Amino acid sequence: MAMTLRISDALDRRLNEFTAQSGVSKNKVVLDAIEAYLDQAELKSATRSSVQRIVARDSELLNRLSDA
Repeated sequence: MAMTLRISDALDRRLNEFTAQSGVSKNKVVLDAIEAYLDQAELKSATRSSVQRIVARDSELLNRLSDA
């Protein structure tokens, strides 16, 4: 799937410098960054869901601990 990505001149310069030094294409850098961002977002969501389940399951214990 084709996609156009508009970035600032400053970011484009940084990306050009990075790709020149690392020998990795711009496309690869962008794909890796998107994948890392989505992985992190999914992890945050899973963590949030886990905490909500624990709080719901152990609400009585957590209340007793807060009063201790």
